[in-house]
Amino acid sequence: MNAFGELFAGAGGMALGLKRAGFNPTWAIDSEPDACASYRKNVGPHTICDRVENVDFADLPGVDGLAFGFPCNDFSMVGEKKGVEGYFGGLYKFAEQAIEKSDPSWFIAENVPGLMSNGGQDIMQGFADAGRGYDLTVHLFRFEDYGVPQRRWRVIGVGIRRDLNKVYMPPAATHSKPIGAKVALSGVSEILLNNELPKHSARVVEMLSHIPPGENCWHEDLPEHLRLNVEKVRMSLIYRRLHPDEPSYTVVAAGGGGTHGYHYE
Repeated sequence: MNAFGELFAGAGGMALGLKRAGFNPTWAIDSEPDACASYRKNVGPHTICDRVENVDFADLPGVDGLAFGFPCNDFSMVGEKKGVEGYFGGLYKFAEQAIEKSDPSWFIAENVPGLMSNGGQDIMQGFADAGRGYDLTVHLFRFEDYGVPQRRWRVIGVGIRRDLNKVYMPPAATHSKPIGAKVALSGVSEILLNNELPKHSARVVEMLSHIPPGENCWHEDLPEHLRLNVEKVRMSLIYRRLHPDEPSYTVVAAGGGGTHGYHYE
């Protein structure tokens, strides 16, 4: 029961975790060339670099399991919240098709917590009802409770085909006290290979010098000339600095200026 296929594979994070757990990645689908290149380098050469709409799952090698972190753009708190009506939000239907045609023994479905307030229960149930039917467990994981030094919360649904008479039980938390940014970053050299360092203007550098660790650009002591001149915007992720004793914030994908995450020193 170790061979698995993956939809929306990205750069291979989920595949790498499953591979380390003893599972065998057999095929993976993603439409972004850069992500596919990273996947090939870090996981294996079996990537199908194409839109999921163009793939016939019946033509793919048989697998025991499916994994898919279907696109969160339309469910994320920082997105437009189009839900299942958005293009990305509607792609979950292809995961259902994959279950129908691949008849896996198990599947793993992952998304942001905002999924559950945007039709997520129906989506997860649709996965469970696909094919021969699956016993489904849905759990909100707070990964800082498992030793990840980042406040990354994700909804994960695990389905096991009903004829196998098994039910997935989420693991108990391993860390009562989260790992802080200072511990996580200790020993990291100033410049790591294959990384791009963001360039900040003198104004941004000055602004950050006035923002205490754990705070953001809306801090009350920020000098007037450094305050952002924007109306009706109070997003907490803008120019927020890490706190040394707390896990880092969730990394924002393509968040643009002000959302990179900033060191506490």
